[in-house]
Amino acid sequence: METIWTGRLIGTFCGYGRGRVYKLSDDSVWVQEDAIDEPGYLEGAEVRLLTRRGSGIIFLLVEGATARVRVGLVESPMRSAG
Repeated sequence: METIWTGRLIGTFCGYGRGRVYKLSDDSVWVQEDAIDEPGYLEGAEVRLLTRRGSGIIFLLVEGATARVRVGLVESPMRSAG
């Protein structure tokens, strides 16, 4: 797995669960797509987005969690070119 982004989770991490939404420190919003369920509780946790090169699948890994979960992009911040 290759790390494609590292940052922080905005707000509280209440564990993994299908359909949970995660807002990241770059203002992107991701939704958990797989059924992994893992309890947890952290404020402003460090997170990494991972991929297997060429797969097009993105995974979220939260510090302290034992699993990584497949996520889909819901919202990406608009950045100006100027």
